[in-house]
Amino acid sequence: AVGESGLSLGLGILFLLVAGLIALFMNITRRQTAKEQFMLGWKAVEKSVRKKNLLETLMPPSVSHRLRNEDPTSFQGVELPHVTMLFCSFEPSFTGELDEQHWAFEQMNPIVQALDRTVEAFGMYKYQQIGNYYIVACPFGAASSTTPRMYPEAYTLQMVLLAHEMQRVVSAFNNPMGNKVLLRAGIDAGPCAGAVVGKVRRFYCLYGDTLNTASRCCSAATPGYIWCTERYANLLRSSNRNPIDLSEQESQNFKGKGLT
Repeated sequence: AVGESGLSLGLGILFLLVAGLIALFMNITRRQTAKEQFMLGWKAVEKSVRKKNLLETLMPPSVSHRLRNEDPTSFQGVELPHVTMLFCSFEPSFTGELDEQHWAFEQMNPIVQALDRTVEAFGMYKYQQIGNYYIVACPFGAASSTTPRMYPEAYTLQMVLLAHEMQRVVSAFNNPMGNKVLLRAGIDAGPCAGAVVGKVRRFYCLYGDTLNTASRCCSAATPGYIWCTERYANLLRSSNRNPIDLSEQESQNFKGKGLT
């Protein structure tokens, strides 16, 4: 009887140990499964955030929001009654002869990154950097709504102050010959249109005479100087907070526009 009692006790203890091990194994398995599910969910969120951030480097957040939450084909673009545009080009050019390309690849990225930070600090919208051109729009150029709004006077002044600061930032860099990099700048303000066009590699694009004229001013400008149109200069003159000294230039014969 004592032997049978001891055997029963041993079997009971063994059963409890096995049951405990099974419970421990199940608990570890559940925790591992939960951890894996959490990591999968976190990676999905992280991937979604990276995708959203990447999309917002290609187009304004308000536009990407509409494309994500509406029928993409329904966004045909908007008319923008008033936008201030800044065109800049580097001197010497990044897109010169082949023997200059090594300098271009080494130097262009830190310069453009410095300009990106400057534009962001001024609250403006980097529209494009393509080849030798760096293009900035005021926040109204990044809008996706046609709802009428009063154009902030501050945007007009901020753009020329931004151009001055961008020229200062760029001047801190030298080319291989030891000469400072300079920036030509051209500014205009007026109506344009914004749209996301195409089916493949879709980008937010701005269109209109305001962009073309700012580009012409940039091409005509002396390196290190800012040229603007008469209508933009008049906006500055009418500002109560204008600290900018303006000097008139002779009329320029711009391609496709005649004397301006």
